[in-house]
Amino acid sequence: MSRTTIANTLAEIVALFGAADGTPVAALTAAGVTHVYGFEPGAGGVKKPCSVTVAFSGLDPTDTLFTVRVYVSGDTPPTTAQDLLIASVDACDDALLGGVGFGPSAWDVGWVAELGAWIAVSQVRAGREDF
Repeated sequence: MSRTTIANTLAEIVALFGAADGTPVAALTAAGVTHVYGFEPGAGGVKKPCSVTVAFSGLDPTDTLFTVRVYVSGDTPPTTAQDLLIASVDACDDALLGGVGFGPSAWDVGWVAELGAWIAVSQVRAGREDF
């Protein structure tokens, strides 16, 4: 896929995680992910118990930047939530490593009380082809 536009690059990354209708790829489904979004709806707008979002987050002279988030509902029992978060981050990380030029990744994880969710966040850099 061409990375000559932000939209093309976003579509390439989202396709690593799921179909255009939000259905996760098999590895993410096995990890417990219920939906993949190619935008950031925020924790209140994601399907429970676990969803992945990918959103454009910036440009620099050599890369287009995207933020990948894994949301796990706070309604999930704590040990189940931790297991789900770990499995989902592992699956997302594997998908990014399988994509050309997207890994290795780094993840920050934490509880966001305002959203009532566990969130793992990774910034993905994709080499620009528009110059």
